[in-house]
Amino acid sequence: MVSDNNELITLPRYVACYALFAVFLALVYLSLFVVWGQTLYNIILLYSSRPEARTLWQFLRVLVLGFSSFLIVMMGEPYLRNGMQRGLLLKRFLRLAIIFVVIAALGIGLNTMVLQGAA
Repeated sequence: MVSDNNELITLPRYVACYALFAVFLALVYLSLFVVWGQTLYNIILLYSSRPEARTLWQFLRVLVLGFSSFLIVMMGEPYLRNGMQRGLLLKRFLRLAIIFVVIAALGIGLNTMVLQGAA
């Protein structure tokens, strides 16, 4: 019976952990692929009008941003899960979320400067 009660107590924690992990996945995708992908693409368009540069960027985008995203996600899951076990889940999630919101904001700011410079 103790085992069943313990599983009932930890189940909501795991659900919360992986729900926050899903939000973390979305933040990583939005900040790296959407924001920084478009920002770096606009920089390439600003400084190079050659079609080869666009093709190369599409390849590098998947390679560099995709590999970086994969590594960040693979490190983020145990970080959040260990935080759940120590009672620090929300603190750890907020730490990660703030980092990627700042990264996205920097990308949006740089993209705005690039677009204003191109006009």
